[in-house]
Amino acid sequence: MKVTDLIKDNMLIICPNNYKKYLLELFYQQKKLFNVKFMSLEEYKRNYLFDYDTKTIYYLIKKYGMKVDNAITLINNLYYVEKKNYSSEKLNYLVSIKNELDDNNLLIYNNLFSNLLKNYSLFITGYGKLDKFSLSLFKDAVFHEDEIIDREYDIYHFTTIEEEMEYLFNEIKGLLSKNIDINHIYLMNVNNEYYPYLKRFSSYYGIPIEIKNDDSISGTTLGKKFIELINTCSSYEDVVL
Repeated sequence: MKVTDLIKDNMLIICPNNYKKYLLELFYQQKKLFNVKFMSLEEYKRNYLFDYDTKTIYYLIKKYGMKVDNAITLINNLYYVEKKNYSSEKLNYLVSIKNELDDNNLLIYNNLFSNLLKNYSLFITGYGKLDKFSLSLFKDAVFHEDEIIDREYDIYHFTTIEEEMEYLFNEIKGLLSKNIDINHIYLMNVNNEYYPYLKRFSSYYGIPIEIKNDDSISGTTLGKKFIELINTCSSYEDVVL
């Protein structure tokens, strides 16, 4: 059954952002119009459980001397613990941190989200099989797993990143010459090491490349500004944005 045959009005569709674009293109091609909302799994988790901001991060940095990345990692681990006693000291430590942040109003709860869920049925797609924790976030949801298609792939090995970039941009140039929309060309699994090379070869070839940051708050404009402030300011009042 096609994924669009499972979608109905008043659905909250949980899917990756790139899969959202895919679904919208299918709606357009099939001339279907639905009253639906879209949300990524990460967005759903933050609305369903809790969210955090720069004040949360700064609190952990100031009190426990953590680095920004360590504080963010710790906060993200709090999603996996409940407020109860565990047999593990590490888990109980996370619970104590969670309680401490709660006591200081540093975890953000969307109290209206439960009302939204009453008006929408849940449809989860584009993620394949979810882990046990992710499954626990949903009740009475429809899950759709994409059909797995066996394909053969060509694998190339390069001695240097420069050689890899030269091959990559020549391939992109070839696709553009065939009138492939540049917005339909994606680079996957690109880490920070490649960013300077991408920018340089983008300039060489005259091919624009949009480099997207990670989903973590440290990768956002606000997060970068916050990191810059805590490295230069001497008091909490100076850091508050």
